[in-house]
Amino acid sequence: MKQLLKKGIASTLAIAALFSFCACGSNADKSIKKKEAKSKNLSTQEGFTKAGAYEVSIDGKVIQLPCPLSEFTDLGFDFADDAGSQELENEDVKPVTLFRGEEQLTICVHNKEEETVRYDEGMVIAVILQGQVATEELYGGIGVGSTQEEVIAVFGDDYYCESGSVYRLEYGGGFYKYINFNLMDGKVASIAMYAGLEY
Repeated sequence: MKQLLKKGIASTLAIAALFSFCACGSNADKSIKKKEAKSKNLSTQEGFTKAGAYEVSIDGKVIQLPCPLSEFTDLGFDFADDAGSQELENEDVKPVTLFRGEEQLTICVHNKEEETVRYDEGMVIAVILQGQVATEELYGGIGVGSTQEEVIAVFGDDYYCESGSVYRLEYGGGFYKYINFNLMDGKVASIAMYAGLEY
């Protein structure tokens, strides 16, 4: 019972973090100012398009998003309780937390089929990295703990930025297709990567 409660609390916190990313990512947010574009081919209205940008590496396995859920379950991740059997309507995008022992990873699943499908039948279009999986990293070795300079060296200097209690670099402005890096004290604290709904 204590383990279920712990997983429930963890899922709630991860989903709250996810929605904070979504809110901060809105292009309608007037506090976001676009830096002068120097690499217009990388970040466009269609989303960030750098080759390899929507890959995540876990345990040395490179996963290209969007992808089937099996890419993660094959690594030992699974839903808490019966979360995988919940239903996704057509074009629904829903966040859910996967667990592997003490490790956890928040993803978003999407249903592009006309009929309703289960979460575990949806496509994974997003991952949220918060340093809770020991071996997680993005393209170019970027992950939680990377510096702002390392992010820019790999992903380029065509980004939106916002400062406040958390400094954020956002690559891309497409619909469900962008990468946010939240930084604290000059280092990446969390990453939200959305690979888009076209697949």
